[in-house]
Amino acid sequence: LAGDLSTANTALSLSGVTLNGPGKLTNTAGSTLHVIRDTLNVDVENNGQIVVEGERSYLNGNLMTGHGSAIEIREGSPYNNGILVVAQGFTNHGLIELTSEGDAAPYNRAILDISGELVNAFDGTIRSADASGLGGARNLFVTSFENRGLIELSESGLYLGQTGQSTNSGTIRVASGVLSIHGG
Repeated sequence: LAGDLSTANTALSLSGVTLNGPGKLTNTAGSTLHVIRDTLNVDVENNGQIVVEGERSYLNGNLMTGHGSAIEIREGSPYNNGILVVAQGFTNHGLIELTSEGDAAPYNRAILDISGELVNAFDGTIRSADASGLGGARNLFVTSFENRGLIELSESGLYLGQTGQSTNSGTIRVASGVLSIHGG
């Protein structure tokens, strides 16, 4: 991208694409950006919804999330695992949902892998859900994690792998499933 790109006037669905900067990608409120096995070497400002499907998508620029935004990482058909790898830590001001879609299988995974600190702000929610009802793992890998907002677990639970420390001043709500914290 030589210049900035916004979903305000352009619907955008990516699949197997590499976007290079120096421009910025802005996903506006009310817009949905589909990311399927892509590499985004640009800064991304998310005020809408980003849906991630497929084995691995990479976000190598800065990630900014606005209040009311959503990042949904889906495992299930037709892409099996849903994996988003984020090169830098960020602060979540919206919803991060690790979930299933379609014909999910119990061996599929929804994974968010962050090389840095994840701060779940007071207005942020991290949700582990199983929309398809077929199981599958939900994994969050971070350097360190600070929860000031809400973590919601249902069905499949959440595995939090970290190399640093976690702190919690927010709320953890477990309807079912297990929160498993490793490392640090």
